Amino acid sequence: MAAAPSLQTVSLAAATLGRGFWLYVCRVTLKTGETLHYVGMTGDAPSGRAASLFSRVSAHLGGNIHSNALQKRLRGAGFETTDCETIEFFGYGPIFEEVEKGDPLHVRRHADVSALEKALCDAIRGAGYTVLNDVRSRKALDLATWAQVCEAFSDPFPKLRAAL
Repeated sequence: MAAAPSLQTVSLAAATLGRGFWLYVCRVTLKTGETLHYVGMTGDAPSGRAASLFSRVSAHLGGNIHSNALQKRLRGAGFETTDCETIEFFGYGPIFEEVEKGDPLHVRRHADVSALEKALCDAIRGAGYTVLNDVRSRKALDLATWAQVCEAFSDPFPKLRAAL
């Protein structure tokens, strides 16, 4: 049986519409109270594009099977979005602005943010949060930027601060 209609609010910071390289953590709270996380970034190596945070969030929750990785990971864990109480996205960025398609700088920026994404995923998991995905990167981590990323995400994820 469908839930009774109710008024819902979706709030959006206008900054999330800015294209570029963002890091984000999605926190999914299931109706059971269990909490799951997904760590990601905007910016795609093959396409040479870097979307807005809003666009990436929308894709995660949309019907395109090529870009809704969050839904795939939830299903892989035995859940559907209908099993969720809340889905929150915490984004940091843009760390780098998007460059023109075909600019070689895109590949370097993608690699740099990918290293940060891997470090964030490992740190969130290491702090005791349940993470649905794994991130791979061989790029060396920029420690100054990493410190800023840790500071930004430690407010919504306080166990992260204690683990660093």
